[in-house]
Amino acid sequence: MKAEFEFENTPYEIVVKGIPITPGFQPRYFSNERDIGLFVERLFAQHPQIAEHLQRFPPLKHCQDHEQLAKNLTQILIRGDLCIARKSSLSVVATFRSDETPDPSLLTGGSEFIAASDEGEANQSRYKLVIEVAGVKHSNVQRLHLFANQQRDLPSIELPPKESTLDSDKYRSLIIFNHIPNYPRRFGLKIPMYKEPPLYLPLAENVLPIQSNVEQDEWDNIIIPVKPLGLISAAQSRSHADLLPEGWLYVFWQGKLWRELQSVKGGMLKDVRVHFYRQQYFAKFIKTVNPDQREARGRWLDTLWIPYRIKGECQTDESGIVLCFSHRQWPWEKILSYENNLEKLSAEGASLSELKHYSQVTHFDAVKGVIGPISQALLDQEKTPLEVKQGLNEKLIPRFGKHRLILDQFRDNKIPVAYINVVEQRLVLHLQVTGLTNKYFSDRYQLRSKDPHWQHTTAPKLASCPKVHHHPEWIELVFDDLPIKGLFDLILIPEDTQQVPAYIFRNKRLQDLLVLNLQQTSPLLADTRNEPI
Repeated sequence: MKAEFEFENTPYEIVVKGIPITPGFQPRYFSNERDIGLFVERLFAQHPQIAEHLQRFPPLKHCQDHEQLAKNLTQILIRGDLCIARKSSLSVVATFRSDETPDPSLLTGGSEFIAASDEGEANQSRYKLVIEVAGVKHSNVQRLHLFANQQRDLPSIELPPKESTLDSDKYRSLIIFNHIPNYPRRFGLKIPMYKEPPLYLPLAENVLPIQSNVEQDEWDNIIIPVKPLGLISAAQSRSHADLLPEGWLYVFWQGKLWRELQSVKGGMLKDVRVHFYRQQYFAKFIKTVNPDQREARGRWLDTLWIPYRIKGECQTDESGIVLCFSHRQWPWEKILSYENNLEKLSAEGASLSELKHYSQVTHFDAVKGVIGPISQALLDQEKTPLEVKQGLNEKLIPRFGKHRLILDQFRDNKIPVAYINVVEQRLVLHLQVTGLTNKYFSDRYQLRSKDPHWQHTTAPKLASCPKVHHHPEWIELVFDDLPIKGLFDLILIPEDTQQVPAYIFRNKRLQDLLVLNLQQTSPLLADTRNEPI
């Protein structure tokens, strides 16, 4: 019993096990059960009429709808009771998984693996694609994904890194996609997500495999896992460092936000679907979510995998990785301000350009700079001036104790840490609003400086402190990520657009604002009608 149909411009047939395949056809083999499921899903999506043909087979007659039919067909194909075959111009009876030894009984005319008429096709399984991963003993959570090539009918493959056995000092791991055809492929990171499909982050297109017997001192594609740590004082010294606090880590690559990760307790990281929320932000008509409230649905990661070398090119120049940290999630307006101003991004973020030394020394033992060895991280801590002033006991400071122990599990992994600034630049102002407006909780307040150019618009906070709580005529304003230098203006922007914005103060230094409670009334406001806001 057979069912014949055309799928993706190729004649196919489904045959009951034991019935000969039509001459000129060959079995369509699959890499795994997931590959079978994807094939069936595509088959029903592109060829819904196939249901009529399939219901001729006794095991599928009872299926009431397409969903049940697809599910049962998948299970039958997994068991091997049905065989899918397709027309082929090669004198090949079967193709096999690249990492399996074929059963000689399935071949005709001898025990050769592929009896092809084209010598080039005979060499298709003699190639590999290698991605180097710095360090050893990596978790299996993050993997490299070789995307499927539907044109060539090549399935997707994913692998975790394995420690290289060729290096005497065991400083790296390798991900080797063995026995693959010599066709250009696309690869990237696969990040598992919570209760939703994985996040795929493409890294390179049109990467050519190499012959299986080739070895290299340094491969053309290299990933470096990094453990981000925070510099917690104005001294920006490694002796004042800690695990990342709770907040948000922004990873820019090639001048664009590539990854956004939420930092949670213990320095673990969870990915956001940046591409999805970017599309939502720029959507002109239908927005299904608020693009400025982005949920981190990724599984917890202990390291950040970043591209160091892609297709032979180091990613450490202007197109390289820059890290930024914020205690609060950035709106898209702020993200785009960095994407549109690379000088600002370079000045305020932490560039990982120092990773370039990996190519010369294969380690990360620099004692200064952004990149350092994880083997020594948090082992030489000193109290910050604030901790000294507060008289804190070292036993009560996590980075002297339990946070150091968390890093102990990674010290032999030979990966780098990246030290980034996590000092919170936050200004809290208390403003007496009597006489200003009766709807002050609907108004907006903009704090800005001209040199450097910076601004933040915020709404009043409700009952955030005793002064505000006990005196309703007071409001609290919170501004984030202020520059340390500059002169600041505070501007009231009324909810009623017919009203004119007004200055509350002008040309104040940050040092003045840190100790300022503003008890000011309407006569002190300056009309901004003739000034640019």
